[in-house]
Amino acid sequence: MAKYIVFKPSDLNDDEEPSSSILWRAKFSIAEKFQELIPASIFELIDQKDKHISYPLAYWESEFKKLNFKKIYDFPFAKEFIWELEDELALTITINAQDINANHTKIIVSKSIAKVILGQMGMDSFGKMHPEKFYNKMTSILDLSEEEMENEAFVLQTLLELENLCEECVKYESFIEWKTY
Repeated sequence: MAKYIVFKPSDLNDDEEPSSSILWRAKFSIAEKFQELIPASIFELIDQKDKHISYPLAYWESEFKKLNFKKIYDFPFAKEFIWELEDELALTITINAQDINANHTKIIVSKSIAKVILGQMGMDSFGKMHPEKFYNKMTSILDLSEEEMENEAFVLQTLLELENLCEECVKYESFIEWKTY
């Protein structure tokens, strides 16, 4: 007998490695001692706080190899490279996969709680829906059932987690799906 309902992005897969077609976003960290040695135009490019540079992994690895960077961390969804000048760390670049699988977006909810939420939304215990539509249905039950769920902190916590899942699904253009396990 099923005990849980799992909510997840429909594009989520259980692969340990990201797809070769996704982009990897870079974050740069320049050692303070070396900041003045880097030309201003290059420094402005890599010292941007709000803008991120994203390319396929093959591009990054090719460029880092040409520039004699060393790979110091190699995880499936994150990698870190360093460049040293005169045996001192000058630049660190961390690249992260921009993949929905990297975000641990699967939510496992006990069947009793999930049935309360889905029942209030007028939905079955399995399905697939655009995340904005799911979110709109979910927020309408929050408004309508606040008195009913006032003392049920675990239901409200689940709703918050589902709200975050909806945001991730919108970000990666994935539908949200749920089914019983």
